[in-house]
Amino acid sequence: MTKVFSFRPAPLRGVTDWQLSGHTLTGPNGDCDLTTVIALRWADRHYGDSHFTELEMTSADQTTQIALNIGAKADANDPDRTTHLALCTSIVQILAAQNPDIPVRLGTRKGAQWAMFLVGLISIATAFGLVIAMVATGVTSERMTAVAVPVLFLLALGFFVVQANKPWRSLPSVSVKHFQTVLMKSDDKA
Repeated sequence: MTKVFSFRPAPLRGVTDWQLSGHTLTGPNGDCDLTTVIALRWADRHYGDSHFTELEMTSADQTTQIALNIGAKADANDPDRTTHLALCTSIVQILAAQNPDIPVRLGTRKGAQWAMFLVGLISIATAFGLVIAMVATGVTSERMTAVAVPVLFLLALGFFVVQANKPWRSLPSVSVKHFQTVLMKSDDKA
């Protein structure tokens, strides 16, 4: 029996259809044989006014991503959110039944982690650069005091972003069997 899941992956994109028939997932970029999946990655992040979720399936010869980017204020009953979550839950159930030990890494891709890590380093470098420039140009102590709070804020922000996005750190991982229960509880809330 074929199940069809239709949702808009992003506010400015059209509706995308995904079909799940047995162990075959058909999406906009072709077919994915679920029996060949060897690893998963799940990302669920809030960025400003956006809520981003993604299930990435890796097999020996391909990677398939099912992503959803909606407004952060979208409620649990948002039709795109519920359909995306239902598709991901269906896939995870199939994979857990065929091989409960498939690893699921939890977090964003390394590229996104490197980008945010570099943003943090730039913030730290800018804070130190401002202090060095003020000392080198002979800025009065009154002006340094006035600039101290924003510079310390920039420095603290940079350290926080660097600590939260260490790209060399491996992502936490669980088995698909354990991840299935977490995802099903999320699906029940939707």
